[in-house]
Amino acid sequence: MSSSASSRILMYTGHNELIGGDAHYAFDLINELYSKGCKVELVTDQNKLFKDRADAWLKVDLVPGYLDTSPKLFKPHFIEKFYSNLSDNQSSLTIFQLAVFKILSYSIGSRNIAGYLKIFMRVVLLTYVRAHTSNALVFYRVFKERRGAVDVFHFNNGGFPAKVAGVFGILMAKCFKVERIVMTVHNIPRKRWLPIDVLCDLIVRKCCTDIITASDRVRDELLANRKIPAELCRTIRCGLEDISLLGSELCLRKKGELGVGHHQPILLISGNYEEERKGHVPLLRAIGKVKKKFPNVLLLIVGGGSEEKKSDLETLIETLGISENVRMLGYRRDIYELNSVADVCLTPSVGDESIPYTIIEAARLGRPVITTTVGGCSEAVDDGRTGFVVEPYDIDMLSERIEILLGSSELRHEMGEKSRELFLSRFLLSSRIEEHFPAYGFD
Repeated sequence: MSSSASSRILMYTGHNELIGGDAHYAFDLINELYSKGCKVELVTDQNKLFKDRADAWLKVDLVPGYLDTSPKLFKPHFIEKFYSNLSDNQSSLTIFQLAVFKILSYSIGSRNIAGYLKIFMRVVLLTYVRAHTSNALVFYRVFKERRGAVDVFHFNNGGFPAKVAGVFGILMAKCFKVERIVMTVHNIPRKRWLPIDVLCDLIVRKCCTDIITASDRVRDELLANRKIPAELCRTIRCGLEDISLLGSELCLRKKGELGVGHHQPILLISGNYEEERKGHVPLLRAIGKVKKKFPNVLLLIVGGGSEEKKSDLETLIETLGISENVRMLGYRRDIYELNSVADVCLTPSVGDESIPYTIIEAARLGRPVITTTVGGCSEAVDDGRTGFVVEPYDIDMLSERIEILLGSSELRHEMGEKSRELFLSRFLLSSRIEEHFPAYGFD
């Protein structure tokens, strides 16, 4: 065991196009480790959005290093371009082209034929082999330059295998005799079915000293789907610093800035609408029902996404006749104030999730939360006590639960108080950081 002050930690946090809760976790962890005297170095992928978030969220004097890790895997494949072109021009396709499009669109399991064809072509062209060999060489150079200067290698991963480059980082850390090798898995791991999955599982089992999962559900899925030994895994939920609650006067001022009436019921969803798993579409359909009972209800949508996806949502909003009830605010840095003015916070996830930060942020400010049974969401909401848990895509149940909360200020207050109690007992950042110390080998 070593002291935190003498430990040298190298963290690789793997990201592609999107930056979410896993990056939030990395920044919070680094900020806290720095405050305890640890020597931390952060490396990640070439990603402009990550640079912007690092400037905003890192509170310490640390400049991340950027690695050239497997970029080719995440550029559009020619099969994707071909399929996308057919999809965008269906009205002008010939009979032959339309037949090809229908064949490529046929789904088997979780993918369509186009998806399987893309994987097949990458195997034939050795794309994966070349990319993963490149990843291994990148991390070989990383550890060669730091030989003997790294005590802990921490790979912060979105799912599993997810950013496979980091798994080769784990392998190189083992080759260079790094004492502690830790991986954090934030999201539900995919089932093992590709050769690379078998290789990743083998590397992780043989090389990792600890695997941290962000929820019990992620841990259970990792054990069941990837056959990772239970003794390697421990659940450490993400956390946030406690902050003082926004006073009523400041809440009124923020409502004024937003042009919202003092007594207008406000709902809030925060999350990247580019990801369908966040549940924006079923929520909008639920708002169409809620509007009948609460005509002036207002849903604030916080988060970014592509112009194409934004246009799709705006079309749906107009079709549902709720244009006056929905406001898309884009990416905001005042989420603390926005959560404070919301009557109910919503995380209606319909796809793979662990425990979204949006639930923790709402609980910290004493807001009741409505979420779904997806992933680890229900680990952060006690159904009927701190909010409600509904089935994904159940629009009737979702709208009914929203109406129950909007119809009773006493219930909102009661659930909000219990929601904050749950935050203090389960998601306080300082406690969550200390739970990492055994994995790092700290005294």
